[in-house]
Amino acid sequence: MESKLKCKAISDLHGVLPQITDRFDVLFICGDIVPLNVQRNIPKSEKWLKNFFVPWVNKLPRDKVYAVWGNHDFIGESLYYNQPYYHSVIRVPTNSKIEFLNDAVDFYNKDGKSYMFLGSPWCHQFGNWAFMSVDSFIEEKYKTLPKCCDVCMTHDAPDIGEMGVITQGYYSGERAGNKVLANAIIEQKPKIAISGHIHSSNHSIQEYPETSTKFATVSILDENYDEVYPPLDFEI
Repeated sequence: MESKLKCKAISDLHGVLPQITDRFDVLFICGDIVPLNVQRNIPKSEKWLKNFFVPWVNKLPRDKVYAVWGNHDFIGESLYYNQPYYHSVIRVPTNSKIEFLNDAVDFYNKDGKSYMFLGSPWCHQFGNWAFMSVDSFIEEKYKTLPKCCDVCMTHDAPDIGEMGVITQGYYSGERAGNKVLANAIIEQKPKIAISGHIHSSNHSIQEYPETSTKFATVSILDENYDEVYPPLDFEI
């Protein structure tokens, strides 16, 4: 019998680094990694990544982590546009254990079976935050992504079904998802789409009649920034 790929997914850490001790094949991190109190300070964000995030990644009980940056990760933009800087802060200290995606990547399990993962940090415009742009720019980004990948990981939540709906706090009931992303997922049909950004959206695997894709929000924090949600475990 063919073994399943065991995956774990988290998002919206905002400086919280959960203890993960059980074995898995791949960990996905859907953005908003750095603490809120240093998010706009690039030197302090770099120091936190080096002193806390990188050691945490290196101790994870698995050899591969895929991630995207989020709208609070201003240092992510600096690293995104400066590859030598990215290599010195992230890639070299983790021995390439973690890889930040803005495109598709092939992953091979221990038996040589291939999987395709794609990731994007881009969010629809709603303020002066990192990785935000107008719909036309985001639409062009998604046009080049391959169809029928195994996992689509984004920071922004797609506006489809219950995804992207805020269910806690002052904005409870508001739809805050990305319509362009939703349309791209419906068109490209990934097996599973995981996202963060909306902390309180549904955290279990969801299915909707518009597409065969399965969806999940994977934030570990609620809208009050309390750590209440466990990592999402799934198989492909």
